[in-house]
Amino acid sequence: MFRGFYNFILRLIEKIESLLIKGTVSLIILLITVQIALNDPLSAELQFKNSYLQQLKKVPVVRRVVSYFQKNKTRGRQAAKLESVTTEKQGVIKLKVLNLTKPRRIKVFVNNQLRKTFNGSQVRILVEPGDRITLDTRGIDKGLWFQVSALSSNLLNFKEGEQFWIKNNLQTLKEVKVRKRY
Repeated sequence: MFRGFYNFILRLIEKIESLLIKGTVSLIILLITVQIALNDPLSAELQFKNSYLQQLKKVPVVRRVVSYFQKNKTRGRQAAKLESVTTEKQGVIKLKVLNLTKPRRIKVFVNNQLRKTFNGSQVRILVEPGDRITLDTRGIDKGLWFQVSALSSNLLNFKEGEQFWIKNNLQTLKEVKVRKRY
């Protein structure tokens, strides 16, 4: 009887040992599977793409405007035809002073920041939706007429040939609105 009890204890220990080994191996396999699932190259690639796209959105868009002049044969003089390659959210406005006899320093502010200065009688400004164009004629006692001589086709609220009169003042023109292409 003592021998039977001894054999029973040995088989019980072997079974417990077998279960511990199988459990340990199963646990290791489970941990490896979870580790592979968490470090899945496909999900890591998607995370990389998402972070790359977020970083790409922060990079400023390079703004390039290409313009050229064509000869206007009907008038017999050169007229500026503005053809531009801009992004969807940009436009170009070309302003001209009509009654300026000698060059003066007229400042052009866009969103209260100095953008350009009239050195001659014309200036070309790159604008975006919501921009506010302000002309500064302080120090010039004579009233000046400004004309929109050319503009890109995607601007809504400015018209070619439109005129503004300013005398010794800061005057804000219209808020820029751009036509959406799509």
